[in-house]
Amino acid sequence: MHKEKGGHNSECEIIYVGNKGIRGCTACRACAEKGKCVFDDCVNEIAPKFEACDGLIIGSPVYYASANGTLVSSLDRLFFSTPFDKTMKVGVSVVAARRVAGNADTGK
Repeated sequence: MHKEKGGHNSECEIIYVGNKGIRGCTACRACAEKGKCVFDDCVNEIAPKFEACDGLIIGSPVYYASANGTLVSSLDRLFFSTPFDKTMKVGVSVVAARRVAGNADTGK
């Protein structure tokens, strides 16, 4: 998608979170006081970019009928810990999944 922005006057940045050590939200609500998450990792680095952008394109493989756990944790914390209005942000999701007829463990 980064290559296919179609000549439009837009900027894109790819941020990989699947290979990062990102904790899940503990609902401590300290972010409401501090304006950022208390866990200092890439979620706090992404937050100002998220506020400045017009939208997000999120891509993930599907594992056990869900997106990658690290992605889910980072989005939970990103959405909850950022105090700005997100109602007009455009969001798109892109997933990759494969349907298997048999169980992978049985070799069928």
